[in-house]
Amino acid sequence: MTWVNFSREKKEVVINSLTSILDIKYPNWKNNDMVQKYEDANPLFKHHIQRMSRYENAELASKSLEEVEEKVETVFRSK
Repeated sequence: MTWVNFSREKKEVVINSLTSILDIKYPNWKNNDMVQKYEDANPLFKHHIQRMSRYENAELASKSLEEVEEKVETVFRSK
């Protein structure tokens, strides 16, 4: 998503929505041993995770999957 030709604001909404999905389904995914091992073994994945963190915005975090879907649909409808 960081490579898509969207404005920064739209990227923030989508990236934070996708991160919210992970947070809802897998609350400790960022600290998961498998994620850490994959980061260590795959420098490109680690780069993407670091790049993704630049778009984090707590105000855009969602608490429900319905809210995530609504935010993402809004972004893609307004393209």
